[in-house]
Amino acid sequence: MGIASLVLGIISLIMSFIPVIGIFFVLLAIISIILGIISLCKKQDKGKSIAGIITSVMAIIITILYVFVIGGIFAGISDSKLLEKAEEAKRTIENEYSDYYGTNVNSNTSKTIQRQYSEGEKYTDDELEITFLSKDTNFTEYSKYATVKDGYKVIKAEFEFENVGNTNKYVSSYNFDCYADGYDCDSFWSVEKSTFSSTLSSGKKTKGAVYFQVPKNSESITLEYKVNSLKDQKVEFIIE
Repeated sequence: MGIASLVLGIISLIMSFIPVIGIFFVLLAIISIILGIISLCKKQDKGKSIAGIITSVMAIIITILYVFVIGGIFAGISDSKLLEKAEEAKRTIENEYSDYYGTNVNSNTSKTIQRQYSEGEKYTDDELEITFLSKDTNFTEYSKYATVKDGYKVIKAEFEFENVGNTNKYVSSYNFDCYADGYDCDSFWSVEKSTFSSTLSSGKKTKGAVYFQVPKNSESITLEYKVNSLKDQKVEFIIE
């Protein structure tokens, strides 16, 4: 058995250096290890048995390494192709929508907030009109079971939305982000009607309020509303 273990181990080791084909000789290496162990247990051909086990283990290790290397190569190729497809799809979308909106959707100018709006002021574009109705920089009319983080307070801002375009327009509280001194803040949910969303027909209106937790010592608090997801256009409202 020791001789058989050694022979099979050598064959497995040699074949393990051949990519792909070596995988099919892993079984021989396993058989070689089993025979070598049986031979050792019977105290037969100790040297050949040990040599057979060592060569078989080496064959298995080399085969596993080849599998990882080849798998990594194919994974890299697949990832590269996926990235190429994603970039191609992105360029297609940009080209199609740039004509519709009259600009490139990847343009940096599309992300620029050109003006800030204060309480009582109104933002208007070709599709949507947003009126900043009111604000409360220290809102306390929330559930008594609510937990406000230490050193934080709750702010409330109420808005009116009107669809001034010719097609349906979706508005939602989830389109708002809050920033205190440049840092993003968490929404506050422990209020009745803490969220709102509506699909407005042309000429229709809705109202809604948003709530956020902000540090009490904040010097600057602003809300951003995303009015156009494709172009990443945002409107900024000043709270403090």
